[in-house]
Amino acid sequence: MNKVTCDETKIVYGRQRAFLNGELVGLSCSVCKQLFPLNNFNAQKSGYAGKYRACKSCNKKVCSDWKKEGFHKAITSHQNWRAKKHGREDKLTPEQVDVLLGSAGFRVVEGKKQIRCQLTGVWTSNYDTCHVHPLRAGGNSEVGNIFFATRQVNALQGNLHLFEWLLTEKAQELVLPEYVEWLLIDLSHRNMVNVKNMIVEVVGFEGYMKLK
Repeated sequence: MNKVTCDETKIVYGRQRAFLNGELVGLSCSVCKQLFPLNNFNAQKSGYAGKYRACKSCNKKVCSDWKKEGFHKAITSHQNWRAKKHGREDKLTPEQVDVLLGSAGFRVVEGKKQIRCQLTGVWTSNYDTCHVHPLRAGGNSEVGNIFFATRQVNALQGNLHLFEWLLTEKAQELVLPEYVEWLLIDLSHRNMVNVKNMIVEVVGFEGYMKLK
């Protein structure tokens, strides 16, 4: 039921807010502009009252539109949106994502999209678009900062720079050296810097010797 029972409404920053006995009970959708109860919005920590600006229906349509545009465009849109959310630069283009997917490896098996993890070599549908320098730690959404990995790898990397994480014991247990080497060479080409200088800048010469 979408009807909102309230005794007061206010318009703040272009959005309607509904109250009942002083308690927030509804918000207007930033897309369709309709007033809905709070349970018609997905949770978002950074949003007002912990809710997305778009209602569930509009949010679903936006996601569906991304998928219809094409897989590479969906990835581009999502990564640039995440960058903006963290106050970072959103430079990624669909053409660059096409190249990244080709570098990692992409296929469809029984209707499911799979990407090969660039650190473990595993083909998986449970992949993440990852950042060498995480967005939360100051990285940007750009071609030289993106790689693909399993969700497990991404979760373990957390907010560490990829080169720092690769030096941890957990990383050493999971990754395959030949895939790490290929990824580092790929990243050096994308960032137009040699592998040694690229790594030393982050983890020093000692770290470079361990990753070499």
